[in-house]
Amino acid sequence: MTTRRLRSLLIYLLSMGLVFAAALTYFARLRISIVVALIFAFIPYLSIQHYLGQKAQQACRSTAVLYLQHLLSGLTGGKSLEKMVRQAGAQFCPAALQSADFRQWLTYLSRDLDAQMPLSQALSAHQAVLVSQDVRTAISMLAKSVQLGARAQDFMESAIKMLNEQDRLAEEVAAENARDRLEATVLNYLPLALAIILRRMWGQTTQISDPSSRQFWLTLLSFCFLLLSWLLSTFVKIKKEPAYKPRDQARATISSGFIMQRLAVSRPAWHPLIDRLGSLYPAARRLKLYQAFSLSQLAVAASPKAMPADLSAQARSGLADSHNPSGQLPDYLQFIRRLTAAKLDALLIGSLGGLLVGLFWFPGLYLFPIFSLMIAFTRDQQILERAKETELQLLHDLPYFLVIGSRLLEAGMSMTQAIKFSSEQLVPERPLYWVISRILVRISSGLPAGPELAVLAARLATPTAQSALMLLEQYERMGQPHILSRLSEQASRCWELLSYGMRKRAEQRAALLLIPMMLDLLSVILLAMAPSLELLSQGLLF
Repeated sequence: MTTRRLRSLLIYLLSMGLVFAAALTYFARLRISIVVALIFAFIPYLSIQHYLGQKAQQACRSTAVLYLQHLLSGLTGGKSLEKMVRQAGAQFCPAALQSADFRQWLTYLSRDLDAQMPLSQALSAHQAVLVSQDVRTAISMLAKSVQLGARAQDFMESAIKMLNEQDRLAEEVAAENARDRLEATVLNYLPLALAIILRRMWGQTTQISDPSSRQFWLTLLSFCFLLLSWLLSTFVKIKKEPAYKPRDQARATISSGFIMQRLAVSRPAWHPLIDRLGSLYPAARRLKLYQAFSLSQLAVAASPKAMPADLSAQARSGLADSHNPSGQLPDYLQFIRRLTAAKLDALLIGSLGGLLVGLFWFPGLYLFPIFSLMIAFTRDQQILERAKETELQLLHDLPYFLVIGSRLLEAGMSMTQAIKFSSEQLVPERPLYWVISRILVRISSGLPAGPELAVLAARLATPTAQSALMLLEQYERMGQPHILSRLSEQASRCWELLSYGMRKRAEQRAALLLIPMMLDLLSVILLAMAPSLELLSQGLLF
């Protein structure tokens, strides 16, 4: 056990002991105190279980790196790959140090090879038992190199680098998670436990436990704040990647029925007025919102909940063009017009609500329109936030696609086959997978893939990703070997995108943890003010 894990375990046990002591002090009953301590211990247990799942994936990646390094050393020594694969199961690493899932995969691999199955099929046959998607991708790269008859060493070196980079980033994320758990433990458990223990020392516990006392209600309120803080901090720690939600589409459908948005679509006479009001937006702000909207639409289109499950890829490929059925107005102007109409709808609804409320409460006559317009402007921030989430997903998947694709192109595979195989290693229902599916539809229709790659590069704000995609577009258009070598170099640099994306997500989680910290501070202030408020109320009575 490392020093960091031992320290986290000791702090966790110390906090549980303090909670138990505080409960025993507060309730003066052993059974109730044990139940309270168990309830408080369950909430961090959820994040610990999530952490253990990440450790299983890390163990699988570490075992795969040792396995590939052993194969690579054998190939460098002149041995055949199939012979090395047959002998590597017992030689590359002791069985006790192998992860359970990788050891099971090796058993299946040996059984298939003994049954005279081709090596490429045997490598690809039972990848589902591997818990890490990165390891499955690495094994798929090795199987494809065998199938193509290419130099397996190049594919292995790329796979080893990919796994090492992912392992390093996982360690950074694990360190961030350990720090978050430490902060949450100290901030969530210690204030309440220490406050109750100190109250007992001051002889005020009887006042706290009396329901007729103000201190009782203040303590109960602070306890509710702490409980809400625990739930929020736990949700932030185990929160998965944001995905498209069906209620977003339902909300958009309902809002499109409002009067100004209906006029923006069906009544050309109102278009000059709406466009004039839309021009009050700064031009840079309008362009930024449209770029963010077009990027966030990738996540909407990639979700199977956004459309029927039986919709074909060809129908999906025309989704982006369906926003402008007439084809006479650019998508940019259509988007600004609808955004302006949505704000006018909010102002109209707020004005009507203000008139109704103003009959009974005059300030509502102007407060309601202002409040509704403020809510409408939060739509802009939602568009920007969704664009950031979509870009983080793209930056997470893009290195895998570029590295695998560049290696396959170097091995002599055609552009279509390389893109198709690279897309199979991506996670479905993610934006990049949907973009690559559109590219494959264009290629199957006889159209070039370059325009889609250029559009994707223009949507991203990271120069490294833009350069790599533009190099891929140039190679698809020109096919020169020096472009392919530059593409391989740029693809190797794209591993920095993974680090960038994970840091951004860690920053987002840290920002979300500010709310639980504020609740902790508020609860501690209430606990500290309870005796003073009680004394103040008694002084006012006299």
